[in-house]
Amino acid sequence: KYFGDRPVKVSHVIPDKEGGLYVEYGGFKYAAFDFIDGQHFVPNEVSFSAVASAIAALHATFNSLDENSVAYIDKLSVLTGNYFNKYKHYSSEDFYAIRDAINRKAEKTESDFAVLSKLPLFLGTVAEVKEYEDDVKKLGKQVIHSDLHPHNILMNGDQVDAIIDFDSMRLSQQARDVAFAIYRFGRQFFVDDNSNVKEEAPRLVKLFIDSYGVTKKLSEKEIGLLPILVKDEFLKKILFVLNGVYAESNFAWAKDLGKFLAAIDEINYFWPKK
Repeated sequence: KYFGDRPVKVSHVIPDKEGGLYVEYGGFKYAAFDFIDGQHFVPNEVSFSAVASAIAALHATFNSLDENSVAYIDKLSVLTGNYFNKYKHYSSEDFYAIRDAINRKAEKTESDFAVLSKLPLFLGTVAEVKEYEDDVKKLGKQVIHSDLHPHNILMNGDQVDAIIDFDSMRLSQQARDVAFAIYRFGRQFFVDDNSNVKEEAPRLVKLFIDSYGVTKKLSEKEIGLLPILVKDEFLKKILFVLNGVYAESNFAWAKDLGKFLAAIDEINYFWPKK
């Protein structure tokens, strides 16, 4: 099945006997989707370019949706418990609260010290993002996927076979999707070997933007704000995880804490500060 009349294969919800799109059990909602076979992303320049092209086609499809569909997506998205709803606004005080919660602990773990060591970087990034807040608002909002990472794009060799997992769709800047995908797919090139990341990461950014631009051009302003958009996303994600661990006794993402703590440093490899 395809999204609209464009070549973007997506999974579709399988309704229950009454036509419902999900069932509730144990306080959670579950949905079933038709199966699409595929492989995970293997990092090389051909597959990276293919991902960029597929995302551009997806965004072009989103932009062809009628106003009622866009409004419906917006209405549903604000009802979720996603990090971007919980932290629509944040400040340095949110990170200071994490610091205070750690300092109140009688015994600190290795993870606690790792978080404390990253706080100056997070606080500096908060200030950086806030500096460009008005510029980001001027970009306007469109429908975005909001979760474009290697497990949500299925490959057939070096070509994209399908894009899946649309439960985080929302209205935001489409350049945000682009920035997030550049980082999440780009880092796969260096997961096992970080030796040349500083030299190669900026080149991957250009490759992605050029491939995306064949179908849908990014403005110079959008390109300039890509690092701000992805840093904004990860500050919200980091707060979501840290508050879960230190304020809410929710350890669902605790096993991935190291990955989140490394995110801002890794993002700076792709968009090095001048």
